[in-house]
Amino acid sequence: MSADWHGGERRFPTTHWSLVARAGKDRAEARREALGDLLVRYLPALRAHLICAKGIAPERADDLVQGFVADKILEKNLISRADRDLGKFRTFLLAALGHFVINQYRDEQAKKRAPRDRAVLSIKDHDG
Repeated sequence: MSADWHGGERRFPTTHWSLVARAGKDRAEARREALGDLLVRYLPALRAHLICAKGIAPERADDLVQGFVADKILEKNLISRADRDLGKFRTFLLAALGHFVINQYRDEQAKKRAPRDRAVLSIKDHDG
């Protein structure tokens, strides 16, 4: 995907708060449909944000957005916490995505530092 998105313009889609409310709170079928509509509208913008503003490689951006959707939006129902009185929906999404990306990088760095070849011993295993 190029740097242009959402109809060739470099901007987030207009927020329809009624759609956000349905995606976060309504019964399962309506919620699923509304969430699908939101994702179609916002995923290209989130991906482009990671690529253009954060300098993340397109393939990595795809992985991060997919993980963000699976972990935060679907599993933890992030959309239900969006509140029109607290600010813009795009700011809410970008902040949540930013925290998710930071946590992913921290987890990856921690895994790189963890010992690989040494078995972890329990205190119970050591009769010292």
